[in-house]
Amino acid sequence: MKQSTRWFLIALVGLLLLVGPTVLRFTQSSAPPAGYTPPAIATAEIAVTPIPTATPAQLKAAAVPATNPVKRGPVVVDLAHYSAVERNRFQPMASALAAAGVDLRFWLPTVALDEASSFADFPDQSEALQKTLANASALIVISPFFLYNDAEVQIVERFLLDGGRLLVISDPDIEGDAARDTNSLASRFNVVFNEDYLYDTVENDANFTHFFQGGFFDQALALEGSRVVFYGGRSIDGAVTPQVRSAPTTLSSLRTGQSGFTTVAIGGVPANDTYGRVLALSDFDALTDPYVARYDNRRMLDFVVSFLADGARNQTIADFPEFLGKQVALIVESNDPVEADAVSKAAELQRVLELSGRTLQLGATNWLTESNAASNADLLYMAQFEDASRSTTLLSDMGFTLEERIITPTVTAPATTPPTDAAPVQPEALPGLAPDTEAPPPSGTATPLPELPPLTPTPNEPIPSPLPESMSLTLLAAPDHAAVQNPTPTPTGAPLAETPAAQTPDASTADTSSPDASAPDTSAEDASDEVIQSEADETAEPQPTPTVEVYLVRGDGIRLLADETQLFIQRTEESGRKTIAVLGAAVARSTLG
Repeated sequence: MKQSTRWFLIALVGLLLLVGPTVLRFTQSSAPPAGYTPPAIATAEIAVTPIPTATPAQLKAAAVPATNPVKRGPVVVDLAHYSAVERNRFQPMASALAAAGVDLRFWLPTVALDEASSFADFPDQSEALQKTLANASALIVISPFFLYNDAEVQIVERFLLDGGRLLVISDPDIEGDAARDTNSLASRFNVVFNEDYLYDTVENDANFTHFFQGGFFDQALALEGSRVVFYGGRSIDGAVTPQVRSAPTTLSSLRTGQSGFTTVAIGGVPANDTYGRVLALSDFDALTDPYVARYDNRRMLDFVVSFLADGARNQTIADFPEFLGKQVALIVESNDPVEADAVSKAAELQRVLELSGRTLQLGATNWLTESNAASNADLLYMAQFEDASRSTTLLSDMGFTLEERIITPTVTAPATTPPTDAAPVQPEALPGLAPDTEAPPPSGTATPLPELPPLTPTPNEPIPSPLPESMSLTLLAAPDHAAVQNPTPTPTGAPLAETPAAQTPDASTADTSSPDASAPDTSAEDASDEVIQSEADETAEPQPTPTVEVYLVRGDGIRLLADETQLFIQRTEESGRKTIAVLGAAVARSTLG
């Protein structure tokens, strides 16, 4: 082929390639239609958890008032540990509890989140928890964000020991839920929530995380044959008694190769008598709207409510007046007149009882001892120990007897020590007293004799010389105001004159013609005795007054001072009547004069 022909063919092919598409597009195009119709585009499949459509069912008959004679303590929901659960989600449970005569209350947060930067900084709330559970019948804990500390766990343990109930839930669908956080409380009662989630790709309710339950056991055996579905849940382990297990086709996100997982269980510790009072649940959605109306989920709600409401709390005096029944009789045994303050306190007591659904009436003391009392009301008895011991057997039933003791305080007089530099008085210091003559000991009382004033010689009278050994002298004690006369010595060989104090008058021989002879003059002696007695009264120590102390004595050696003791007695008679007795000491003790 010539060179010119080759170039011609190349130019022709290039022209066709350049013009051909335009010609083809022009020949195949047509005039646009009058209106534009967009093409149909399929809706994109988005992975979401759809809310199932509730199956229509007829509502139950209107609830009738609860037949409980006394309103029981409320069920408390713990939101103080910042559980991300809205309060309106408890409406189905609150309605079911109200039908059983039990309130549902919330323990709301009081700690600001900015005060706790970590789990360890969250303050202790054990005191507030104890006050919240004072009259409660059950506690609900759902996926707490902050952990329970040891003090709070101990409060829950004591609450369960008193007969309370605990419902603990760890739901993986709740924001902030972590099984390890819920286990800070649940593990103390042998309940362990696993960190998995359960799913079922074979049979579910519109989503693979909505799995059905396959078996019911123990207390939940009455649900056998029910169609119950959980909308997100995890498996439960520990030393528990399974109540509900998942269907055989349900699997775990972590525990591969297993099936039949426990989703509802009864827990507790037999050693501390809390076993059977803890219910563990792995899904909260099944108890809320609209899921509670799906299939037979309402039967599951009734099972949970029955567990919470049927607990028999062992009420103590600290839970007053929960221990008492609907009718209460007040018995006050006292001989004191009723004052305005006592009437005011009785009115306050009546208001407290009425707020709890109880009525108050006055009762007689014999209601404590007579089985056929005029009223079947429970008794509230208040009396002093002496009155209770005389009229009732309350103290003797407890092994106490009253014992009185007369207490006389001992007063020790301060010891007096004579000065060491004082020289002893020698007999010769007294004029006219022989050195060998001893002063006679004082008679009568132990009051010391007053010192004799110094002898002063009379003017123009010689000072007497010491008496000879053959003379005897009787020493008399004279009062301070009595005049002291100098003794007159008697000559040697002359008879001694008897002193008036030592002379015994004789009525038959007395000379009645003279006043001095009729009777001895004792005016000076009487005056002396009065002065000595007055001095003794002034120097005597005041004698302490004995008092009476009453003791409560028991055979095992316990001895309680009544004035410092109050007894609170709580007991239930064989007839079912309950009694609370408050016994104390008398207001004032009489003294022995």
